[in-house]
Amino acid sequence: MNKYDLVIIGAGPAGYEAAARAAVYGMKTALIEEKELGGTCLNRGCIPTKAMLHTTELMHECRQQKEEGIFDASPVCCFEKLVNRRNTVVDTLRSQVADLLKRSKVDVITGRGTITGPGRVEVHAADSVSALACENILIAAGSSSARIPVPGADLPGVIDSDGVFALTDVPEELVIVGGGVIGVEIASVFSTLGSKVTIIEMLPRILPNMDRELSQNLALILKKQGVEIHAKAGLKQIEKAENGKLACFYEEKGKACSASADKVLIATGRRANAAGIAADSLGLPIDRGIVTDAHGFTGVPGVWAAGDVTAGSPLLAHYASAAACAVIDRIAGKESGTDLTLVPACIYTSPEIACVGMTEEAAKEAGIKAKTKKAVMHGNARTVISGAGRSFMKVVFEEETGVILGAQLMCSRASDMIDEFTLAVERKLTMKELGSIIRPHPSFVEAAGELFREKP
Repeated sequence: MNKYDLVIIGAGPAGYEAAARAAVYGMKTALIEEKELGGTCLNRGCIPTKAMLHTTELMHECRQQKEEGIFDASPVCCFEKLVNRRNTVVDTLRSQVADLLKRSKVDVITGRGTITGPGRVEVHAADSVSALACENILIAAGSSSARIPVPGADLPGVIDSDGVFALTDVPEELVIVGGGVIGVEIASVFSTLGSKVTIIEMLPRILPNMDRELSQNLALILKKQGVEIHAKAGLKQIEKAENGKLACFYEEKGKACSASADKVLIATGRRANAAGIAADSLGLPIDRGIVTDAHGFTGVPGVWAAGDVTAGSPLLAHYASAAACAVIDRIAGKESGTDLTLVPACIYTSPEIACVGMTEEAAKEAGIKAKTKKAVMHGNARTVISGAGRSFMKVVFEEETGVILGAQLMCSRASDMIDEFTLAVERKLTMKELGSIIRPHPSFVEAAGELFREKP
């Protein structure tokens, strides 16, 4: 039986970052993964989606330039080559993860890891079973697409987010069930590629957990791109139609409706990969994910968990990595300096969306006297140059002190600029303090100066 200081189950962003962190402390570490290094994020989520969005963003910009007479023709996408480039990006980054783990002297073991008892892990590979002994175990098994109990959801052509990356051509008609982050990003990709896209969202609006103004603006942009959005709409059934397509029957505001599709994407959320991860005798606490304390400890001696597999975790790769590395710090007897309560979130539509901290509504619900200030970016030079369209930055701050509580951005490079606002919230900086900073011109971020600058 091989012995380790640490065994990690799952090689997604939480697992491989934790393994590299453990190497810094000199821990002998094994990393178990039954699929590919990099997990869902790298192979079937964040990275391939963003690779496709990069291309469709270029297409959108070129079409704008064509309308202005600068280009003679609109760009035409070769989907096969787009897929090849997307796969090359994924392969390149996966090889970099492998190199990182090799340099860190981490033992990577292929198979399904199961905790059989205190300090004991079995690895079930295709043709063998091996046993590992260790001091500590970190569960970083991630999450999977959730399926919905709707008749016809198992028909051929009904796919989850993993299935999007198995498509070999652009569907003529695509119905997306769910208007969350995954749904709107995929809608943005395929509407630009030429699909007729329909979103069916059960709640009153797309991006229901985000600032209302972000949701409303994105809905307008998607509709302008030809995306049909049906909110307050519940999917009832999917059937195979006589013409070979899929018929989606849904109810919207009490009215029976239907939509036709070549493919139906179910994007209604994800579930933690917690089932079967440990023997029942271990007593691992599971309630819609593995239950841990604020430090990732499960209550079972030597067993920790981080990332999507934990109950109530933000389903974000950067949070998973940060939480897993904080666990490693704690195992090593060190204090982690990472604030896990403040997590920026980004959506890579066009324009991008990024937010952190409180919305004005959340601040008021918390009993805080808050105000908002918004900078509309139609006068920002870089925004005008890029033709980015509806763009703004909004900041939420405490009325009396000016302390920044949160921010919502909908503009080009929002994902790159949100860190300034995250730092401001974390350090409790004021509007006046951020207003004292000189920002480069021309740049997208100089619009922040308008937010923080006091009126004379």
